[in-house]
Amino acid sequence: MKTREIGYRTYGLELTGPRVPRSTVAVLDYYPKSKRLILTDLVAPGIETEDLDQALIAYFDAHLGERALIKKSRIATNAPLGFPPFLAKKMGTSRNTYNEEVEWMESTWTKLKPQPRRFLDYVHRPVEIYLRHLCPERFAFADAIGSNQALLTSRILKLKENIKSKMHECSPRASFYRICKSLRARTFILKSYSSLSDGLEARKDFMQLLQKRMPELFIFEESMENLILHLHAFHAFTMALSLHIDNMGYCERPPPHFPKKSGWMILPRQHIDWDKLL
Repeated sequence: MKTREIGYRTYGLELTGPRVPRSTVAVLDYYPKSKRLILTDLVAPGIETEDLDQALIAYFDAHLGERALIKKSRIATNAPLGFPPFLAKKMGTSRNTYNEEVEWMESTWTKLKPQPRRFLDYVHRPVEIYLRHLCPERFAFADAIGSNQALLTSRILKLKENIKSKMHECSPRASFYRICKSLRARTFILKSYSSLSDGLEARKDFMQLLQKRMPELFIFEESMENLILHLHAFHAFTMALSLHIDNMGYCERPPPHFPKKSGWMILPRQHIDWDKLL
């Protein structure tokens, strides 16, 4: 199919540390005339090079070479795209934004029963607080400056300076949970998809369920094998699919009184009308 026929393109970028070439990109193209959603690429850029950051930048430069396609494209990534309020203020965020975020954090903390430890403006972000304490699922979510996340935060912010497309933060595990619940997937899939022993079977079962519910979704055989074999590829696909779900209007919006300029995440709703996703 021709590029001009693409309604929009969604990317899922599963970013890992800069020393290991496991970062993976999944690309979903949506064709509104034919009502088709196609996984057109699933790749780990930089496998054959030492400069992994440049490999990712070069990949997106090649994909986003056409100006019209840049406007139609969005990227979802697992890497944190912002810092806690205090650090963000030190890096140039306005004092008004800082005050609004801190006031929301304090107000939220006082309303929680039982109360957790007090939120810290140099550790926590509003979106993380929302996922942990206000979502019905109470998602376990790492801090943006936690030991494992700080490196990803720094890396994605550097990459973002050189990647033209609009970028969004997305938790693949939280998104997968919501998608599974909406599909009424069996508990085995939800609990085992990332395990070493049962992960292959769980991911295979999920993809079969998804394609049964979305027959318009087309995935090449080689890509399907990689989705099942490799968790990084599966997470990248989950984030690209979550952006498609967002484009169709089935992702969460910030709750009332959430800080207007604070970072938000792509998170599918608990209930999705799968018949209206294409």
